[in-house]
Amino acid sequence: MKKTEEIFTLELIQRAINIQQEFGINMKKFTDTVNKFGGVKTAKEIIKKGQTSQGFDTLCEKDRLNLSMEELVTQSRFGELFTDDEVNYCFALLCENNFYKLN
Repeated sequence: MKKTEEIFTLELIQRAINIQQEFGINMKKFTDTVNKFGGVKTAKEIIKKGQTSQGFDTLCEKDRLNLSMEELVTQSRFGELFTDDEVNYCFALLCENNFYKLN
């Protein structure tokens, strides 16, 4: 489990870096929080508060939700880290914002 948590944290930080580089959003507060508490705890806290991750709205507008924390949470390889309710919350946000488009 620890290894999976580390991978999740590293990938979350990389996504934040990509968001900052691609869209110019200052992700320092988010990355500082992830570095301090870990990606899983950070994600769980955001979900528990019923919020979205930093930059989510911009990622929606730019059709880049693939960079969001919410998308990362829904990946099956991280299923052991999150409850069904947490994954479902993120999945619902992605669905509401047309991430899963039918071609």
